[in-house]
Amino acid sequence: MAPKSHAEHSPGTVMTEPGEIALFYDRCIASVLGGVSHLRHAQFGGRRPYHFHDERQSRSGRWELWMDAGQALVVTDEFEAATSS
Repeated sequence: MAPKSHAEHSPGTVMTEPGEIALFYDRCIASVLGGVSHLRHAQFGGRRPYHFHDERQSRSGRWELWMDAGQALVVTDEFEAATSS
């Protein structure tokens, strides 16, 4: 069996701007990721504040989701601001 590629699924839709990530997080804090598809497309042009490997690209053979360090820092800051009030 050939090793799986580790290319990212739809890398062009990943958010990189901290303000945009914070706004997405603020709008979606109470939502499940799959439930925000309409908002993500309507308000953010389909961009998302996380990365994907699909089942063909991941080592596990399942969809994998992760945030890079910059995205995670914005979400952590937003969470801390929301819970410190």
